[in-house]
Amino acid sequence: MRAVLKYLRLRKDRVAWVERLNSGAGQLAFADGARSQWMRFAWRGAPDLLGQMTDGRILCCEVKAPSGRLRPDQEAFLNVVRCQGGVAFVARSVDDVKEFLG
Repeated sequence: MRAVLKYLRLRKDRVAWVERLNSGAGQLAFADGARSQWMRFAWRGAPDLLGQMTDGRILCCEVKAPSGRLRPDQEAFLNVVRCQGGVAFVARSVDDVKEFLG
């Protein structure tokens, strides 16, 4: 993940900005020890990395281990982005990103 994010940030010729999108859910702990209700930090299917290409298109990158599989909600979200003209792909290594961006 770190290597992919670092490489995307170095590609200033193609990538305007990119950030890690933390997802998941959790509870906040208050000073008195009480806990808040459960909160989701991003939507289901949200990509690991979210950014913008220099031409204005949205950039969504899901980072997976070599044997990792996309969940159906992740695949569906990436397809929506692609269908609307955005850039969405899966990266298992920096080489995947290099190949995708050219």
